[in-house]
Amino acid sequence: MREVSGSAGTGGGGLAEGAGCPQGEEGGGDGLVHAARVAKLADRATTDGLLMDEALLNVAKWSEITRQSGCPNYEEILRVAYSHFLLRGDVVFDVGAHCGDHTRSFIDLVGRSGRVICFEPLPRFADLLRKSCASSICSVLECAVSDKVGTSTFIDVESCPGESGLRERIYNQPNPIKKTISVLTTTIDAEAENLTRLDYIKIDIEGGEIGALLGGLKTLGRLRPVLSIEYGFSSYSKYGHKAGTLYDLLSANGYVLADLFGCLIGDRQKWLNVVDRVYWDYFAVPREKAAGWSAKVKRGFPGSPIRRLIRALASRRK
Repeated sequence: MREVSGSAGTGGGGLAEGAGCPQGEEGGGDGLVHAARVAKLADRATTDGLLMDEALLNVAKWSEITRQSGCPNYEEILRVAYSHFLLRGDVVFDVGAHCGDHTRSFIDLVGRSGRVICFEPLPRFADLLRKSCASSICSVLECAVSDKVGTSTFIDVESCPGESGLRERIYNQPNPIKKTISVLTTTIDAEAENLTRLDYIKIDIEGGEIGALLGGLKTLGRLRPVLSIEYGFSSYSKYGHKAGTLYDLLSANGYVLADLFGCLIGDRQKWLNVVDRVYWDYFAVPREKAAGWSAKVKRGFPGSPIRRLIRALASRRK
């Protein structure tokens, strides 16, 4: 997960001029949202229907927070969100576990009656996970998650391991030190075949998200887990995908997308307004679970700036 920088070719970091207008499906942007634009966006949201545009208000507010104070810790925001719906006994897939920051949180949340399976293709990080996380409830699989079981080349970005993936991507730093290695690949369907439940899948694999989902469609239909997915132009574009690809795939399989704060994104146009603007991490929730899930996650952010903004706007319109 990373904040969108707004530099040319990286997917952009703000809303288009005229706040809230999508810039097409190729990504891109021209800087962070300024305070006046936030106010204009907020007025438009209250006119169009406040609750329907709550995710867009989040984009505006967190763009302004980033402009004023620097990039927030979105990993911690993600942690707060999933801590409000994961329960003791849950089963979690950590796809792209890296050094195990989220893995350790999952272990704590699901407890001894739960199970965590983490997937990490880089040997040095898989070794670290085995030493720090492996236990009776946590398994470490040294492989990449894709749309097929087998082997694949893998780009190991030694100077920034968190940007490693099955393909090269647009890197945050020019000319990173990298090498090509061979890794095992598996699919969500293969690993979940014998499971009777799977409650949550976190996917952070630098552009390979669509492939991982395609290799897990049977599982999504059978076990209906909640998903969190990193999806940003700098990585998905190198796999030939567009901003709408994720929405189209998940919507066709009965899922609703949501932002980090539990706000549901109910149609494709609103998704195009939100994606690639500030943060790259989103949730996807089975449609039949969406309302209850959203209420749980929103309870995790009762004092957040966006909630205060929404309350203030609602009061102003009375």
